[in-house]
Amino acid sequence: MAELDEDPEFEQSWIPYESLYFTRAISKGAFGEVWLAQLEDTQVAVKKIQEDKKHDVSEIECFGAEIKLMALLKHPKIVGIIGVVWSNTQELCAVIEFMAKGDLYGYLERRKGTLNWPDHRMWLAEDVAEALVYLHSLSVKVIHRALKSKNILVDSKYRAKLS
Repeated sequence: MAELDEDPEFEQSWIPYESLYFTRAISKGAFGEVWLAQLEDTQVAVKKIQEDKKHDVSEIECFGAEIKLMALLKHPKIVGIIGVVWSNTQELCAVIEFMAKGDLYGYLERRKGTLNWPDHRMWLAEDVAEALVYLHSLSVKVIHRALKSKNILVDSKYRAKLS
């Protein structure tokens, strides 16, 4: 964890925990949870380690590595990181851009049959393809390894980004 604390890029993107107003939980996975929050006048998503995993050093290290990777990936079709919260390892969070329509899986479940399919299918496929081309064109190739509809997020304009 010390390496994250001492990284100048993270020092510049540090966000005080108190500046976040948590609204509601958006999703929960095996190791983490995502919350909708307000940061000043901007809605953001906050990814954090689940309560029961906060004292597991290996989980904290994995999450720190994930945050560092997220910070390196800068592309309009990859969910962007806004900043990092940490006052101690129990409060390590990634503040990321909020995608209003949620993940593609949930969106499709909620909206069966109500999409303008020709346009939306093309947009979504194009956006995901652009993100993958970017990941595979980096000098150190990044393989997503979890490309599924729950990791494709949709914004208010029906454009997709990989998470």
